[in-house]
Amino acid sequence: MSVYIKYIIWALSGWICIGNAQELEVRTSDEDTFEYQIEPQEADNFSLSLFRLWVPRQQIPLRGVLIVLPGSNGDSLNLVDCPEWRNICASWGFGCLTVVFTSNQSRERYSLAQFGSGSSVVAALEQLSTQSRRPELQNVPIAILGHSEGGIFAYNFACWLPSRVIAFATIKGGYYDNLDSQAKAIPGLIIAGALDNEYRLRRLRELFDSNAWPSSKWAYLCEPHSGHRLDNSLELVVPFFDAVIRNKIDPYVGSIAAHAISPVSLGLAGSCAWFPNKKIALIWQKIMKGEFKEKSFNLEIPSSPLKEIALISKKNYDFGRISCVDAVEPAVIHIRPNNGFRWTSVRASSSYNRTTLTITPSGPEYIVSVTPIVDPASLGRCNDTIQLRFFDKGRQILGGSTIEVNMQITHPDVEVTPSTLYAGAYEKETRLNLRLFSPTGKKIALSGIEASPGGGTEVNIVDRADSEITAECRFFSLPKCRATLYGKLSISLELPIKTKIVVPYIGFCKTGTDL
Repeated sequence: MSVYIKYIIWALSGWICIGNAQELEVRTSDEDTFEYQIEPQEADNFSLSLFRLWVPRQQIPLRGVLIVLPGSNGDSLNLVDCPEWRNICASWGFGCLTVVFTSNQSRERYSLAQFGSGSSVVAALEQLSTQSRRPELQNVPIAILGHSEGGIFAYNFACWLPSRVIAFATIKGGYYDNLDSQAKAIPGLIIAGALDNEYRLRRLRELFDSNAWPSSKWAYLCEPHSGHRLDNSLELVVPFFDAVIRNKIDPYVGSIAAHAISPVSLGLAGSCAWFPNKKIALIWQKIMKGEFKEKSFNLEIPSSPLKEIALISKKNYDFGRISCVDAVEPAVIHIRPNNGFRWTSVRASSSYNRTTLTITPSGPEYIVSVTPIVDPASLGRCNDTIQLRFFDKGRQILGGSTIEVNMQITHPDVEVTPSTLYAGAYEKETRLNLRLFSPTGKKIALSGIEASPGGGTEVNIVDRADSEITAECRFFSLPKCRATLYGKLSISLELPIKTKIVVPYIGFCKTGTDL
């Protein structure tokens, strides 16, 4: 039996089609799909954000939009071309939006929706509503699901904008820094794989246990014999979303330990998952018991690396130590079109204004000269991201490339060791010493040392002399906070000019129950 025939049987059986719902014709014409790209600002936590929207051709108002995200830095834009995804969205009266985010070492992870990536989705929907002539896209409800890093974003987006989200599914992610959730009232799925990385398993279960029914309308599924792949995840996600979207609500609960199910009115002992109705609970029960055999869908979330538009001689350039009193030689980077791409011009911009750029055409390639901006008022480790955007006869090509630039700005009269604090993996807390001294014997006039906001870091001066200062840096866990701690120490002093030395730090707290 073909997948398409099985889909029709599934729809006619009452899972999707209700009342006088029409069968919506699916076409693959480009007239149905629309693309948009948002350029990151300095404070944004992504280096690239691409969007592709599909909408049904029928000119009836959309009831909502399904947003789907792949794993880390993956490309799933072609998902909207899949007839089965289109059929499912069309049966709901939804559009389908696929999102590609990339992050790099100089930015927060894009999965933290509150730091810019969430706003870019809202902005993209506004722009795409104009392109598609569907103004309702600016306000329609959102159902969002994602795999791995995309799943973490889906959860964080629901927390960040709960007023727009009607259902979410976070599938096999592993980095949840907000366990005291703002999305408890939203029907949600937390999905893990029994053979996946132990850290992911632990964090997903902690996320669920911190918000389990009756505190939330969430279900927890741990797929037996499954690792990080999707496997049967979407076999639960799609009917779960369908029941919520169509308001087929007659709540059931399921015992995580015993795999028993029961109406909410009767209840069950122990940690329980919430389901919209009995049919969804039965699917969950079969998957949890390893008895689920027959797939109803042929669905995937494709996730391939973004194709490189250009060949770049150096995508990461480290200038090393640069004295603020010496001249700096620029880095020379060569770029040319990659096979399969055609572009006639390129533009480059600096994300953090730590470099100046010049671009010179040279035959079939372009030469980018990168010169650090050395400021004695800002010392220590710093970086910049150079954004490259490509054009063919004035039309921008969707996507782009980045070049990561690193440097350590120094001054002959002051030194700090280590230049980066690596706290490593620690139980509850750890302490590291930071030494600030003058190689030339100058007196150090220290104004203060501040850590990045957010907590988890404490700095105290333990020894002080004219030309040398030792500080103790304490890294500790916070209740229901992210397991990975990172930020920057900002050391203020006078040389005699006022300056700051930036020392990045990163650590990982292994204590699960305290997080």
